[in-house]
Amino acid sequence: MSQYQRELDRNEKKRALLQKQYDAVEQSWLAEINPATQVSLDYQLEVLEAELSELDESIADLRQKIKIEKEIQEREEAERWKEKEEEEKRKRPPVRHTFELTLIKNGSSCKILARDPQRQNIQADIVLPLLPHSSQSADIKLLDSIGQGRLLYNTFFPHPISSRFMEAIDTAKKEDASLLLLIKTHSADEYIDLPWEWIHNGNGFFVLQYPCSILRLVINPTQTISVIAPKALPCILFTNAIPQGYDDFDLPEEAIFQSAGYQSVPEKRITAPRFLHRLTNGSETAQPFNIWHHHGYASASGLLFCDVQRRPTQFPITDIAATLRMGHRIWMAVFVLETTQDTLLPSAFMSLDVPLILIFPAKIRPIVLQIFLETFYQHLGSLPPENAMQKAQIRASQLCVDDIQWAMPILISHVTNTWGKYER
Repeated sequence: MSQYQRELDRNEKKRALLQKQYDAVEQSWLAEINPATQVSLDYQLEVLEAELSELDESIADLRQKIKIEKEIQEREEAERWKEKEEEEKRKRPPVRHTFELTLIKNGSSCKILARDPQRQNIQADIVLPLLPHSSQSADIKLLDSIGQGRLLYNTFFPHPISSRFMEAIDTAKKEDASLLLLIKTHSADEYIDLPWEWIHNGNGFFVLQYPCSILRLVINPTQTISVIAPKALPCILFTNAIPQGYDDFDLPEEAIFQSAGYQSVPEKRITAPRFLHRLTNGSETAQPFNIWHHHGYASASGLLFCDVQRRPTQFPITDIAATLRMGHRIWMAVFVLETTQDTLLPSAFMSLDVPLILIFPAKIRPIVLQIFLETFYQHLGSLPPENAMQKAQIRASQLCVDDIQWAMPILISHVTNTWGKYER
């Protein structure tokens, strides 16, 4: 019982006693014939009426306070139930539907094999137009990206694939589920480099408007990857390389990892020899790392590291792949690349035997990059990587008014099962 309720009970009892007293005095006044006695009784009635009026005001005020207090308690109780439901929802595996789009190139044409969440197959053959590359997204204007996003949609989602795809999106929305658009393509095809994040049907970008995340799945029959997702919170090997003569970059990546709860092993301004040692001897750390996060420069064929004098040293992707095969096996590689004269296309990373690869192929504004990484790492693990990616895209898009920098990062997978949920 609240303090207001106890006080209300006391005042109501007091008022009931006063009312009885008032009624008794009033009966005496009616029966009294002596004028002097009536005057005395009149005065008593006035005093009792004043006390009753004061109590009535107090009782009304207390009842209003109790009403407000009850409304607050009901609101807090509803919020607690909502938080409990949200917590239970977070603990449950997310409901996710998958729409597969397998692309098979045949000269200037392409065979599209689509499979909706009900496992029904649709097939189409198309002639390929001139298509954009994802590396353009750092500088491309918003209106241009919308046009090219619609070109992608119209090209790879002909009827009836487009109808089935929109039906899958509507079903996911009704069931409070997410829809994964799985782009399956061979590593030798240039479809990996297409900016699928730009897909636009005239109403909006799919990853911003619908519960639709996008993942490129590389089909490589000769390549077998057995690394599974970590069951515990991953440890991150954080490297950056800034050769002499190149601009430094000011991004609090270590603070981003820490705020999201990760342990990190920093190797700042890493040299090529040190990189080789670290990647081939990952177990020397207190906790073996599962994620390699690298921030640096790139050339047309690989990453730029530096020698002991900080002179630029080109490190081809094929050599990095060989190093990873010899040493520590990781679950995810993240490449935040700064712009050079030549652009390293995402398909160049296909030789890496890494289940998941997140690539930022060209320079974007530091604040957009920071918000994207903060959101992505915060949700990684509690959500599948592609869903964490979509949340990062949505949040970063709020900072992009007239450009499409939020859509520059792309996620590529070599495995069908990308997710191993772990407790923070």
